[in-house]
Amino acid sequence: MNEVFLLAALRRSRRPADTRHPFGYGKERFFWSLLAAVGIFVRGGCFSSSRASRHCAAAPRRTSAAMWRA
Repeated sequence: MNEVFLLAALRRSRRPADTRHPFGYGKERFFWSLLAAVGIFVRGGCFSSSRASRHCAAAPRRTSAAMWRA
């Protein structure tokens, strides 16, 4: 998915300047790169959360009296 964003960035930033964008479209590369970076961050957070929830669900429960002693 990130490769698609970066490929779109390269293609869209090559467009020549026009009346609406007199300086060209070169800055679009940064916008699409930002979206790719946010996507990586979100997917990493989701992966980490899913691993943590699986780990907590699979952990054995200890309810011995020794655990509650101070």
